[in-house]
Amino acid sequence: MTLECHVARGMAVASQVKSGMRNWLLSLLDLLFPPLCVVCGRSLEPGRVRVGIRWAGYGLCSGCQGAVPWIRPPICPRCGRPFALASAGGHLCGDCLLHPPPFDSARALMAYRDDVVSLFHLMKYGPRPSLARFLGEMMGRAFGEEIRALDPDGIIPIPMHPRRLRRRGFNQASWMARRISKHAGVPVRERLLVRTRWAEPQVRLPRTLRIRNIRGTFGVGRGKEVSGGCWVIVDDVMTTGATAREAARILKRAGAVEVHLRTAARVL
Repeated sequence: MTLECHVARGMAVASQVKSGMRNWLLSLLDLLFPPLCVVCGRSLEPGRVRVGIRWAGYGLCSGCQGAVPWIRPPICPRCGRPFALASAGGHLCGDCLLHPPPFDSARALMAYRDDVVSLFHLMKYGPRPSLARFLGEMMGRAFGEEIRALDPDGIIPIPMHPRRLRRRGFNQASWMARRISKHAGVPVRERLLVRTRWAEPQVRLPRTLRIRNIRGTFGVGRGKEVSGGCWVIVDDVMTTGATAREAARILKRAGAVEVHLRTAARVL
């Protein structure tokens, strides 16, 4: 056996040992500090509560997993809005036909309804940044393969203005993007899209003013090249779509060939 084979075999064994130790430590932590359901807050103690999804201190009990308003096909292939009729898939929705968005596709894990609003508020205003990692993990499991199939040049989290970032302490879109990156095998490009000016929080504004408020707030980072590329934008919630449209518009204006959007939730 050659030296290279010995080295490769040794590295494989070391990787298995490391993975085994990590799994053992995670099992021990789960036993000492059972994960919490992110919706109902119940402790997911082994053997006492049926667990639907569990990862790094958080999870969904089977009851809440069934109650979460997941978005499933049939959906509009462009904006991702679900159709009411099972036979309605395979064509664009009326909004996309009348006002085609600048992004090539948009997908969301769940509908932004009362069932899950508290989860997103706790993440952003709790603040509980680790919840962003959990949501990113769920997004990675759901969208990882299709993002890899797009063969994008990078994943771009929607940036925050430096003032807001200092105030909150973290950008939830960045934390989500890093988990998605692990599943998709696509690098995160943090500084490719930047905020060029301050804008009032969109949540405070009526729909008619959101497009005007967000206009001109994004730019491509100095020395960054997007021309000819395919990019995936990540954000936590899509409400009216004004932020996603503006970000995609700027990337397309800079020469991007394709821009796709993935969010944890969207307003329907």
